[in-house]
Amino acid sequence: AAAVLLIGIALIYQNRTVFRPLGRLKEAMLRFSKGDTDVRLEGYSENNEIRVLYGTFNYMAEQIVNLKIDVYETELARQKIYMQFLHVQIQPHFYTNILNLIYNLASIKDFDGVRQLAKCMADYFRYLLSLKDDFVILADELRCIDRYASVQKIRYQDHFQLRIDCEVEAEREKIPPLLLQTFVENSIKHNVMVARGLTILVRVFRDGKELVAEITDNGVSFPEETLKKLERDEEIEENGGHIGICNIKNRLRILYGKDAKIVIKNLEQGSCVMVRIPGRREENGI
Repeated sequence: AAAVLLIGIALIYQNRTVFRPLGRLKEAMLRFSKGDTDVRLEGYSENNEIRVLYGTFNYMAEQIVNLKIDVYETELARQKIYMQFLHVQIQPHFYTNILNLIYNLASIKDFDGVRQLAKCMADYFRYLLSLKDDFVILADELRCIDRYASVQKIRYQDHFQLRIDCEVEAEREKIPPLLLQTFVENSIKHNVMVARGLTILVRVFRDGKELVAEITDNGVSFPEETLKKLERDEEIEENGGHIGICNIKNRLRILYGKDAKIVIKNLEQGSCVMVRIPGRREENGI
């Protein structure tokens, strides 16, 4: 009877000092593995080995959390640098072309043209230099596109027309800067000298929680091989280097992951680019 009593007492003691604490440790590890990184175990004084296990768990949990924060901050810094690099890449040829245009206008003493071009470029560059965040208000971006088109009309002597149609409800949405302009620039670059009566339509509207932008032109269609490469997310090269659409895809992938979508298709005459991104309104404070 005494032996049975001693065994019972020993089992109760073992349960209180070993099995229950180990059960709490197991539960804490499961919670941590499921994402509850705030879980910690209070110090256990009755059993030195259990106390060491609790302390080791708490220390490892802190180290993992700190490591995740460091990795996250490092990734944010890397993405920010990459985004800045993509911004710089967007249109270096445009700047050199405008400088050449100013020089040519001055050479033929078209001073009115120089003044008009200088005013448009001043407004355009003022907007570009003000870009500090990954997102801008859609209404501001559309005004930038209009200024860009004004510059190009001077360059190409009004050989194209640009129409912008934006729903009032969508004007306060926030989008990546120069997102739509890249496709407008593409349409002008590839069509203005080969398509008569070139018209480019930029249409923006909300579709549920998404913002949809369509850039349509009546110029030449995309080469089929180019469309196939774009569908496969392959790099496109033209005359040694081309970054436009691939650049946009990379930026959207960084900002939205798989929630952004670009569809490019040829029409009976011309082409249409549709961009779908999650809605991001100014008043949300996001």
